[in-house]
Amino acid sequence: MVLSVKKILVVMLCLLMIGGIVGCGKKASSFKVDPNDFTLDFGNGVSQASSSDEYNEVTEDSKQSETSQNNNSKNNSSKKTSVSSSNVSSTVSGSFAGDDYVSKETKSEAGEKVPEFIELPSLEKANKLSNSLNILKEGKDLKVVYFGGSVTGGTGASNAEKTSWRALTTKYLKTYGNVIEAKKSIGGTGSYLGIARFENDVIAEDPDLVFIEFLVNDGYSAIPKETSVKNLEYMIRTLNEHNPYVDIVIVLVTNKDSFGEKGERYQAFEQVAGHYNLPCVDLGTGFYNYIKGKKNRWNEFFADSVHPNDKGYAVYADVMKNALEQLLVNGNSSKHNLPSLLDKNGYSSVINLTPNTFNIDNNSWGIGSWFSSEDYEKNGTQFRTSHIKNYFPNYIYPKSNGASLTFNFTGNSFGLLGNIKEGSSLTVILDGKTEVKLNGSSKSELLEYPVFADIKNTEHTVTIKANGKPPYIAIASFTTTK
Repeated sequence: MVLSVKKILVVMLCLLMIGGIVGCGKKASSFKVDPNDFTLDFGNGVSQASSSDEYNEVTEDSKQSETSQNNNSKNNSSKKTSVSSSNVSSTVSGSFAGDDYVSKETKSEAGEKVPEFIELPSLEKANKLSNSLNILKEGKDLKVVYFGGSVTGGTGASNAEKTSWRALTTKYLKTYGNVIEAKKSIGGTGSYLGIARFENDVIAEDPDLVFIEFLVNDGYSAIPKETSVKNLEYMIRTLNEHNPYVDIVIVLVTNKDSFGEKGERYQAFEQVAGHYNLPCVDLGTGFYNYIKGKKNRWNEFFADSVHPNDKGYAVYADVMKNALEQLLVNGNSSKHNLPSLLDKNGYSSVINLTPNTFNIDNNSWGIGSWFSSEDYEKNGTQFRTSHIKNYFPNYIYPKSNGASLTFNFTGNSFGLLGNIKEGSSLTVILDGKTEVKLNGSSKSELLEYPVFADIKNTEHTVTIKANGKPPYIAIASFTTTK
């Protein structure tokens, strides 16, 4: 009888185990992996870890900023899933092509599984660069403008004019014909300063081909992604209105904390490119695919958290070369037709209200010059002058705490360019109702921010109040749009 009871218990236990296995199988079969489940956000309101063009100059401010970036990246990251590597492109040439990888799945420093391949934005439906190719084939000079931040400028390269992705891309284009390059990049700045200098730096060059790169710096400058969309649309439409034959390429790069992830800001840039059928070349993801997601190899290819070294720039350039091989195709020269605005509240003009525009109270405000040697400048509180003085040679500064300035403007947005010393702030009041406080972030950090967006395109009154002990604030331009 005891034996029978034992047999019964064993049978019941086996049945329970079988049922559990079947149940787990059902749950597993209902789980579907989405290969597009990646996120990327380049930061909200944090400063670039190495905002200076001298990438190896690390300050206490930059160290604190990098810590902030790390925390932000962790907060915005999402689950990564393993995907097939069968589509990995083997386009990287030269001394790096011999790298051998055995594993089809890698692990991050934290030990979790990461994908070794992420699909690049498709170039199949994008506008081809036939107009540019025809100029080259005809023996004419192709005028190319590179517009963006320090990664486009070549910070981190041993010789930016020879080993950056920009220089290597120009070298490749020259294999087709004559090329004139215009480098219009400013380190540590985003698309808001970009639209303020667009007429002088891009339109005035009368380009045939333009590369636009602002993804990372728009995050560092805390420019809302919706404003990034407006800024990109303004650049694209202004270029097209100037010359409907101009070819445009949107360029995406990455930083260490966002490596291998795609989020809202990335998607916004990709959406703009898709809306206008523009080629979107993702150098950051191309590099990710090249090293199969092995983040522990970052220091081998990068000089810091965002700027590649010569080896990294060579990979960036090869990703671009692969894209250009698909884009430089034979075809008749033709106009690029513009679709309707992606953002209906977009703008068609940018107005810079510079210090000389205002009748200021000389007892409360002063007008300075980036080229002068005033006491204000000696204190080291001004923005990096090499980045802004050629666009806005003068600035206004408050002479006392609580200094106020009121003026009218007409437009559908309002922002300002300048800098605020850490511990000081500006209060901006729109039409006597809406109030925004802008806090300083460091001794020499660019304040590049659209304070009010999506307001009615009509006349407005704005009041600026300074808070802090002088010298502490410099405003180079108030920027409005219509």
